[in-house]
Amino acid sequence: MKRKAPKLTINPDRAARAQARVKSIRKKAPLAAILHPNWSSREDYQILMLKADGYNFSAIAERVGRTRLEVEQRFHRLRGVNKILDRLEAFGISKLPYEMEDGAC
Repeated sequence: MKRKAPKLTINPDRAARAQARVKSIRKKAPLAAILHPNWSSREDYQILMLKADGYNFSAIAERVGRTRLEVEQRFHRLRGVNKILDRLEAFGISKLPYEMEDGAC
């Protein structure tokens, strides 16, 4: 005996939230490797620009209010992303920490 397929109902509110989540993820996709709730795009941009201007990690750390080790580790993570400055600018430079989906880091 064949089973009837269950009738699917679509909740429009839930569908709209899902579409918004997909758009958000697509916007962040190029930066997925560096997203972290304790860092902001503004800090990342500052680190990269100051390093390009010849500042050492201690001086950069003082400017952004982090430890030298935090800045050095962040810089090495950032430089592994292709065209990172362009991607940060496209994402938007903000002092707010990166938002993580569903509390994941």
